[in-house]
Amino acid sequence: MRSKLSVPVFLTVCLLGCCLSGVVLSQAHPPAQLILDGQEAIYHLQYGQARDIFEKAKSQYPDSPVGYGMLSILAWNELLFESSNFALDEYSTPSPFVKARSRRPIENQVRRFREANEALRVKCEQLLERNPDDARALYFQGLVYENLAAEAIVISRNQRPAYSYGKRAKKIHERVLELDKKLVDAQVSLAARDYAARNLPWKWALLAFILGIGGDEESAFRGLQQVAQQGEYRRYDAVLILGLMKAWKGERKYSAEAIELFQGLRKKFPENFLLDLNLAAIYEKDNPKAALQLYEELLRVLPSKAPGLMAGEVRFRIGRNQFRLRNYSQALDAFAQALASPRREKETEPLCEYYRGLIHEAQGDQSRAIESFRAALRHRPLEAIAAELQDADRRLAKLQGS
Repeated sequence: MRSKLSVPVFLTVCLLGCCLSGVVLSQAHPPAQLILDGQEAIYHLQYGQARDIFEKAKSQYPDSPVGYGMLSILAWNELLFESSNFALDEYSTPSPFVKARSRRPIENQVRRFREANEALRVKCEQLLERNPDDARALYFQGLVYENLAAEAIVISRNQRPAYSYGKRAKKIHERVLELDKKLVDAQVSLAARDYAARNLPWKWALLAFILGIGGDEESAFRGLQQVAQQGEYRRYDAVLILGLMKAWKGERKYSAEAIELFQGLRKKFPENFLLDLNLAAIYEKDNPKAALQLYEELLRVLPSKAPGLMAGEVRFRIGRNQFRLRNYSQALDAFAQALASPRREKETEPLCEYYRGLIHEAQGDQSRAIESFRAALRHRPLEAIAAELQDADRRLAKLQGS
């Protein structure tokens, strides 16, 4: 004779089955904390640890795009790190993406980035073939084009495909937010386009108008704030981008807000010297004393905290801020130490000589000013500091003709 389940027992079994089913469904993607741990590893500059975390997410959840997507975000961060020119304030000054800059060899990093991005694209297409309304797969598909747009602007320096990729990312991410308003990370690409359309140089603003790209700067800021508070995949990226956007405005109010954002990031990630450099670069315009203090602190901990940064680069920045404070003797000492220290960036030596020339000229020492400007101009022309070298050439001609 078959035993029969009582109604209460039957309901309990059904409820337990539903709960277990819910656990399985909720585990279709890597746990949020695991992904947040990986993001924090990136901002601690622990790229190997971040890779281990995201590879784990990818292998344990092979039907999820999340591991693939986070590996592409990691590859982009590594590419940015390797291509950064620490001798110049590229990411903390207005219009950073339209300035020429010298680079280190980055072929391997570019290749790794493109491979990671392509693997993400393929995974998203597989998932979207099964379900075209898979909001998470759509988000990461949009991220593919967001990444390509960023690479075109920052690395390849090709504006037209950047707009095309950005437009595609925007369209996909708008659809994502229609399907799932909780996937707020999609706001990052929307914010980038809103901000860019309002703050591009005139010729690119005209192109944006022709392409129908509107701009709402405050909307961009609100979107990034939402990602910073609620995002799953770009939380710290949103804080960083928001700080940079406000710094690029070049207005005292926005600079103060940018400083607050960077101070918060530095408190959480104290070993990340890139945050020190960005904050100091923001300070340089209105508070060179604060910038000087940051650079001097960084110089003291350089071997342990910033192995990718050479002493000569930091000493140059110290000299530049002493120059801005009109502490000419200290500035000359710093530039001399910078020239005698290990330095990686091509710009460091000619910039030191240029500023030494300015100081000697201000002090009325014509012969030394001529000597320094000549030394600055002896180097192969560098587009990244073309304005300074042109000024050195103009001042040299004037001094020699007097």
